[in-house]
Amino acid sequence: MNASTQAQAATGAVLAVAECIRELGTVPSGHLYARLMGHMSADAYQGVIAALVRAGLVRQHPSHLLEWIGPSGPSAKHQQPKGKQTMSTTTTIPANANAKAILETNKPPRGATHFRYTEGKRKPVIDKLANIDTLAGCTGKLEFGRVTFEGRGKHAKVKEFTPLAAEPAPKVTVLEANRPPEVINGVKPTTARKNKIHGFSACAVAKALGAAGIKWEEADKIMRAHGIEMPKASLSVQLGFGRNRATWEKRGEPAGLTPEQIADLRQEVAA
Repeated sequence: MNASTQAQAATGAVLAVAECIRELGTVPSGHLYARLMGHMSADAYQGVIAALVRAGLVRQHPSHLLEWIGPSGPSAKHQQPKGKQTMSTTTTIPANANAKAILETNKPPRGATHFRYTEGKRKPVIDKLANIDTLAGCTGKLEFGRVTFEGRGKHAKVKEFTPLAAEPAPKVTVLEANRPPEVINGVKPTTARKNKIHGFSACAVAKALGAAGIKWEEADKIMRAHGIEMPKASLSVQLGFGRNRATWEKRGEPAGLTPEQIADLRQEVAA
């Protein structure tokens, strides 16, 4: 390949990567390279990103999140006007994160009372900010806002969720699942305020119940009997993680409950 051909190939690679980042608006660098690894080496990819950063088209955050800051164009479909962005980026929450650590890293806008979390094609989970630790080990779209209810008291149902604009310069919401449990983005988790079962967190116990083949209705009764309330979607997700051993390394292992302990938990809520 002569010098002219190499230059054309290099220019084409830069333009292709630039167009991809502009199309997405923001994207984790690792995710982007996973799409391109069959077409260029890691060194070539890093060279392209460095060139785009030097050109003032892309900002690379300390978390390796790539953000398009160049001129917007017809293809930038997913970008929102500045000042009207909401906290809706894809978020991976470590299995050991508690509510305080999650909210410190994903700072809710002023006035937000609830969060909405959408994982894949599942029905969105909407719950109070205080219960956000039920999402530990999940990956999806996180938004903060207010809700309006239909009905009153314990029978009230969420009628509408209204996302709120993010505060200026929000913290990056991509948490690193491989960080040590002692520190998550510089925040040291404190002792969880949520009730535990046999010393294990609600998420870990839910995985153990799922591994034991327990369905949602019975699992929900067990949780409530110990003062723990988890949204149906969240509990279903954790039960599913427990049934699939392949997810344990990434999502956290089930609680180390013995068969006797699980049998006792089931007996407590038996009709």
